[in-house]
Amino acid sequence: MARASHIGLLMPAVDNPGGVTVFVQAVAQALRQNGHQVRIFAVGHSHCRTEQADTYCINAAGRETRRRQLLEQIASLEKDRRFDLLVANNLQTSDFLHHSASQACKVFTLHQPSLLKRKNPFSEPRRRRRLRALFNAQHLAAVSAGYLAGFKRCYPHIAPRSEQVIYNPVDAIQLRKLSQLSVTTPAEEFIVSAGRLTRTKNHAALLRAYAQMPPDTPPLLIIGDGPLKTQLQTLAQKLGIAARVHWLGWQANPYPVIRRARLLVHSATAEAFGRVLPEALALGTPVVAFDCPYGPAEIMTGALAAYLVPLNNIAALSATMTRALQDYPAIGEAHLAPFSTARAAAAYERYL
Repeated sequence: MARASHIGLLMPAVDNPGGVTVFVQAVAQALRQNGHQVRIFAVGHSHCRTEQADTYCINAAGRETRRRQLLEQIASLEKDRRFDLLVANNLQTSDFLHHSASQACKVFTLHQPSLLKRKNPFSEPRRRRRLRALFNAQHLAAVSAGYLAGFKRCYPHIAPRSEQVIYNPVDAIQLRKLSQLSVTTPAEEFIVSAGRLTRTKNHAALLRAYAQMPPDTPPLLIIGDGPLKTQLQTLAQKLGIAARVHWLGWQANPYPVIRRARLLVHSATAEAFGRVLPEALALGTPVVAFDCPYGPAEIMTGALAAYLVPLNNIAALSATMTRALQDYPAIGEAHLAPFSTARAAAAYERYL
């Protein structure tokens, strides 16, 4: 094990904590269990929601004010003990960390699918220059091998100091504990989907596929909120399935619902990783997913790969969902091992 070190993890502060927040908190807990002193810096205009100790909320209104406060906080803490490792976990904290005078090893985590999308041709050169200034000659960590390969294709001019893949860890023990809490659902048996109601999460394809399934198929429960909710509810009405689709909204703890589901379906068109997939598998819930870039193909391996569906093939998604309800391979620890918190902690310890 690496020597006890002083580690800082930077993450966005958001109203509804999502994958990055859960990822950072899981890594922090694993590193603390290994004897390290870990500080979390939640940076953003929202109030941070965390019960973890040594968490510093940097939530001033202006971006420059937040940057100044973060750098001052890091410098203040280094008066007692310098940081050995600082890890940025989104684009804004990467920008802020880039300006830090700390002599710590700095790691920049790559996980934003938007970085791999083509932008306006007039803004593209500016974005490339900005990313090169941020990431060239730096330590880069990507949340999936596919995302790392995609990033290198999009930005061949960036030459990192090092690169490695660190999967988003899943704390299976904590997840199973949270999943045991009582919950009321509209039906005893159901299919579930979890994700923000946005274009990338592609719930419209899920609704169309569900509409092609037999009428006695268990109801569909959708966890999440977002700008497309009204549009998706209208689509469900047009497809004649509104009475069988239930909108649960954002849930702080979705795991009791996911654990009880007959099946979790993931219809996203793009991911950096797709954290909800290994979470569902850790709870013993079968998963069907579009084989989108990136992540699902690295998560659903072996016999589970048969339940990956060609992207946006509605008929295939419907048929695969029906098949998964009837027969699904056993989910074993081998499917979960790559996503353990211990493995993620060990990957960060390699920087020390």
